[in-house]
Amino acid sequence: LIGIDEGTTGCKTCIFEFDGTLVGSDYREYGCYYPKPGWVEQYGDEITSGLFASCSAAIAKSKVDPKEIEAVAISTQGSVWGPLDQDGTLIRPFMGWQDTRGASYVDRMMQGEYIDPAELYQIAGYGPATVPALTKYLWFKDNEPELFAQTAYFSSHQEYFLKRFGAKDWFVTDTATASRTGVFDIDNNCWSKKIIVDALGLDISRFPRIVKAGTVVGTINKFVPEQTGLAEGTKLCVGAMD
Repeated sequence: LIGIDEGTTGCKTCIFEFDGTLVGSDYREYGCYYPKPGWVEQYGDEITSGLFASCSAAIAKSKVDPKEIEAVAISTQGSVWGPLDQDGTLIRPFMGWQDTRGASYVDRMMQGEYIDPAELYQIAGYGPATVPALTKYLWFKDNEPELFAQTAYFSSHQEYFLKRFGAKDWFVTDTATASRTGVFDIDNNCWSKKIIVDALGLDISRFPRIVKAGTVVGTINKFVPEQTGLAEGTKLCVGAMD
């Protein structure tokens, strides 16, 4: 089994026997970028290259036959999001969990604009804050309207990297990742219409389907093995927030 930890500044791939014995690992770094004060961004292609290289090197070090690898899953950064177009292509850099460009929306929410902050906390488990993605959604909607109009998917790293590894049913996420958006109903395990539609004015259909971590959503396709070292047909599973 392969687990990949897609962290903030680097990724680590570990290969385990079914009894938990570690048989190979590799670590790769990538960058965060700060184009303006308070902004923290990352490029999907750059992280993807790190994930692929780490996976390939870990398999090589383990000397395991790739055909013996049953499945792979990725744990991803929480509270990170990026807009994807209809083809699933990232149309601007991801906004990191550390990004504070939504700070003005926190102040407005604290004053009761959009939604009562106590009700927000009751539904989502978060009060108004810059770490959850909801304030970044609002900033994007108000400040980059042309890109907002092109956005078909509001994607976290979980969905994005499932797609990059070849999953056909890629627009799915797990409950832990969903909970870090600030728009997830934690008691009912679903996206909150009260927050997404009524408060933020967003299209709830642009958010991924939510499943349990470990759910198989596809297999490694014929284009990925050369870059990852994985065998075509290896199961891809939904991971979780790191």
